[in-house]
Order: sequence, then C-alpha cells, then structure tokens
Amino acid sequence: MNLIILSDTHIKQGQSLISHLPEQLVPIIKSMDLIIHAGDFDTIECYKELSDMGKLYAVCGDTDSPELMNLLPDRKVIEIEGIKVGIIHKGQLTSEIPMGFATLQKRWALTY
Repeated sequence: MNLIILSDTHIKQGQSLISHLPEQLVPIIKSMDLIIHAGDFDTIECYKELSDMGKLYAVCGDTDSPELMNLLPDRKVIEIEGIKVGIIHKGQLTSEIPMGFATLQKRWALTY
C-alpha cells in the first residue's frame, strides 16, 4: 500500500491545487493507492481536484469553507492493512495540549 498524507494546502477560490504543487509531485500523488488530507483545503474546488487524483480520505480544517465543513468530518479513523490511522486537523485533541495523545488513544482505541 502506497499512500501520501497532505494537509494545509490552503488553495483559495479561483486557484488550482495542481498549479501550486511542485510539478514532480502531481504524478506521485496520482500513483498512490490512497491520499489522506488532514484539513484546510479551504475550497471545495481544491477538495474535488485532489479527489479526482485518487482515493481520498479527508477531514475538515478550521479554514475550510462552510460547504467542506458540512461535507467532511472533523476527525476520522480508517483502517489500512489492519492498522488504524486517525486523521484530525489541529483541534482540541493534539500533541500540543497535555494529554492529547492519551485522549486520542482512549477515544479512538489507538495505540502508539
């Protein structure tokens, strides 16, 4: 399984994600079995552009449009080849907050 994890692309209305990525990165993304984006696309167009490149799992971020916030969860757990992977944007349960990892572990039954 080959995957790529992205976050904070911050592509504004009228801009293209592909035009902001390094040229060499686009074929790499398209060749992945799975694309994970941890929020802050900013626009639905950016989300759609990335989802057109492959199988996408994503959560919303704090700068995403209302449309994306309604479409995407704020956190998600997926299983990849028997391994649970938690996807979250910077929120209340991060490593920057004491007990963040322990809270994530307890809530999602994750191990680290």
